[in-house]
Amino acid sequence: MAGARTILVAGAGPPRSHPHEARPGPGVPTVVPVEPNPARHAIARASGADAVPAPSGDIADRIRDIAPEGIDVVIMAIGRPEALTPYLGILAPGARVSVFAGFNSEAALRFVANDIHDNEYKIVGASSCRLENLQRLAPMIDSGRLVVKDLIGTQLPLERAADAIRLAASGSDTRVGVDVRARQSTSPTSTSTRPTTPPWPRFATP
Repeated sequence: MAGARTILVAGAGPPRSHPHEARPGPGVPTVVPVEPNPARHAIARASGADAVPAPSGDIADRIRDIAPEGIDVVIMAIGRPEALTPYLGILAPGARVSVFAGFNSEAALRFVANDIHDNEYKIVGASSCRLENLQRLAPMIDSGRLVVKDLIGTQLPLERAADAIRLAASGSDTRVGVDVRARQSTSPTSTSTRPTTPPWPRFATP
């Protein structure tokens, strides 16, 4: 993402890559996550997003107002091809599209071939994290430049799996986990269980 002026993140849920927290460089003045769930807007703003619009029929015009020179990078952090469609007409020359989220087996992205040819778009996939990526991120986390606290969501014991599903559906938590090894707290007011050691196995829901 080095050299990009505008980064758009389609989706601000758990899979987001937080480019608004770890600015790739001084040439990135604008980072805009587009997120339909209002409960996640405050989290994105607190993480440093410049604007957090919700999808709408005029979203392309709204993004064009924010980034009149076009979008340099689109990160697809939601597994729906139609989440990219509104921005195809406002990509900057040489724009990069990172297909980051997982999709169902029949999902297909559609581009006009000459748009890719004439504008020299780059379409890349990103499905995992390599050791060198972790080595690069570690100093950012250690220094506080990259804030990851909000990525650590609520963990509930197996007995409260139904509560975990309801909490995940509400969108008020970025990630909800069901810890099959945790035990229900004896406190009637307890809402979560956060083990001091990473549980295994743990089933997380978006």
